[in-house]
Amino acid sequence: MDKEYLKNFLDEHFTYEVEMLYYAIVSWKKYHQPFDQNGINMSLECLFFHGRNLLEFFYYKPVKGYSRATHFVDESKWVQTRPSKTKNILELERRTSNEVVHLTYKRIAGSPPEKQWDPIGCFKDLILITKNFLNLLPNELQGSKIISLKNNIDKLQIN
Repeated sequence: MDKEYLKNFLDEHFTYEVEMLYYAIVSWKKYHQPFDQNGINMSLECLFFHGRNLLEFFYYKPVKGYSRATHFVDESKWVQTRPSKTKNILELERRTSNEVVHLTYKRIAGSPPEKQWDPIGCFKDLILITKNFLNLLPNELQGSKIISLKNNIDKLQIN
């Protein structure tokens, strides 16, 4: 793939994943006041769906037709500087397929403590990994949306 194609891909599709991650966490917080369980669930599903896409982009090995971070940055530098998977990222990886994306018998019933997620922690961890990726991204692959994201990523903080 040529550099212009990769640049445009990042500008449209990668930025979309990060934007949806941000809007999902903002929505999740909003649905707590006033409390709306369906809104909270919808926001969590959106957060974990897009989080999973970014997780695969950042950590999974290349598969034909799937975009990976190593298509855009030097693989050896990426592997050296990419943060290790945190507890939140490991939980996202383990639980999303079984509890969010697919209708499986592994879904946790009721509201036991182990069913609780840490959406803010997950969001923060994914933003940290995203920053790391953007800092390694060559200038020739940075379109206007990527540049804007890179310049404003620290504003995407949530408490």
